[in-house]
Amino acid sequence: MRCPRCGATGIDAAGNCIHCRLSRGLPPAQSAATQPQSTAQFATQSTAQSAAQSVPAPGAPPPSVPAQSSPTGAFPAQPAYGPPPAAPPSTGRNPLLIPGLVLGVVCLVLIGAVIVYAASGGGEATPVEAAQSPSRTPPAAASPSVTGAADVPGAEPSASAGSSAVPGATPSASTDSLAACVLGVWLEEKHDQQVTVRNTGVFPFHSSGTYQRYGDTGRAVFDYGDGVHMTGTNGTSNFDYVFSGFISYSFNVENGMLVFASPRPSGTETFIRNGRQDFHGSLAPHMPQPLRINCGPVAMSLTNDVMTIQLKRTSSVQ
Repeated sequence: MRCPRCGATGIDAAGNCIHCRLSRGLPPAQSAATQPQSTAQFATQSTAQSAAQSVPAPGAPPPSVPAQSSPTGAFPAQPAYGPPPAAPPSTGRNPLLIPGLVLGVVCLVLIGAVIVYAASGGGEATPVEAAQSPSRTPPAAASPSVTGAADVPGAEPSASAGSSAVPGATPSASTDSLAACVLGVWLEEKHDQQVTVRNTGVFPFHSSGTYQRYGDTGRAVFDYGDGVHMTGTNGTSNFDYVFSGFISYSFNVENGMLVFASPRPSGTETFIRNGRQDFHGSLAPHMPQPLRINCGPVAMSLTNDVMTIQLKRTSSVQ
């Protein structure tokens, strides 16, 4: 066969052209003769390597075989090859036959009992059903409430029969109407509050003149102006607590209560004892506890356990 590159016809023992050394492969007879030898040599080398790896070193523990586990983790390991395990031999009897017969007998007995009861009862209600039936039970007489309007001086009677009045609140006013009533500008005419004096005790303080402004944006401002004085006494000691500037809050009306949050003070506060200044500094973020609302067109009261404030409306808008 001629070489496709140079045209020579001879090849050497390695299968290359004798002229240009182009690889043309071994002749068919020589290739077939060398293939079994290469295969046998590879098999011999593989067997020798496997035998060398399988023989443990002197004094070394025998190699451990890793245990197989199921990919799902819910079933025991199965062999990687080979036929599946044989199914257990069948006993030739359905295991559900006897429970099914027992269940059928029980159902028949229950059906028979229902038929006999319906035929002999005449459809009358049982004593329990008669006691619970609205048509058979006479209406209970309304009992007076111990916290009703008649027991609370100054409280208005409730519009509903089963409701009870709450002192200091308007029972018939809804949350929406209370929130609408609070909006506007109010002037404190009387402010009574229990104030804790450090290292001294708790004493009643009184003030007036603070403006409370409630806007429809949910922000309230307690405006002290140039100075609001809260005064108190302890025997022969006189206290004067002076606030100036303002504190703004976010507010909300919940269940008849005015709830404050997020105080933002801007101003000063000064505490004077017997004419001597004990403290002066920036206005602290004082935040009152929730106050119960009693709101009307021209007046409003706010109360909790330590504070009572009487206000009059000065404007319907902030």
